[in-house]
Amino acid sequence: TYTLADNITVESGLILQSSKELTINGNNKTIAPAVTGLNEQGIVNDGATKIDNLIINSGTLTLKNLNVYGGKGRAIKNSGTLDMESVTIERAYGKDYGAGLYNLSGAKALLTDCNIRNNTTSSAGGGFYNSGMLIMERSAVVKNSNTSTRSEGGGGGEIASGSLYMNNCTVADNKSTEYGGGLNLYGGNAYIMNTTVTGNITTKAGTLGGGIGCHGTNVYAVNSVFSYNYSNEA
Repeated sequence: TYTLADNITVESGLILQSSKELTINGNNKTIAPAVTGLNEQGIVNDGATKIDNLIINSGTLTLKNLNVYGGKGRAIKNSGTLDMESVTIERAYGKDYGAGLYNLSGAKALLTDCNIRNNTTSSAGGGFYNSGMLIMERSAVVKNSNTSTRSEGGGGGEIASGSLYMNNCTVADNKSTEYGGGLNLYGGNAYIMNTTVTGNITTKAGTLGGGIGCHGTNVYAVNSVFSYNYSNEA
């Protein structure tokens, strides 16, 4: 276990490609590029560092009590196993899938008491993009967006395949220019339990699914609230 004593500025991305396990206790510090993709108000920073901040190619990475800020790229790209507790992912600005978190096919990610907020992509999945297994417990996906013009949606997140499990979570105030202001579900399975989906919007005329856009995913929702979401269907 490594415990951070100070913030870390990343210049070329931190890569885990061992089959072993690594635990980082962030001690409430921050791992960030020199210039984040977005500022605190969600505006793109000029000169943002072009970087995928944390890359898990294999093995298991455990993150605790940490802030991960993205640059012009993804904050976290996971092809292995990722376990996060009390982690905030924010300020990433990307042009590819999943500005905040990209969870690839075959990968596993467990988020407990985490926040994915204030991330933007011009592709699909502003907050996250999942093709593997993504489990979220007591976590929030808030104020993320996507600005795609290629029928790619999911302001908060997009599920292309695999499985999404959300329990006691909040998906709020996300927006998309395409389908699914909160979540856009294209394949796989989504299990949504004890979760609130509210204040999410789609902005382009003819787009559907202010809270959730669904295109074939099997969705199972239990004891959840869907309120005050808006889609620009006209």
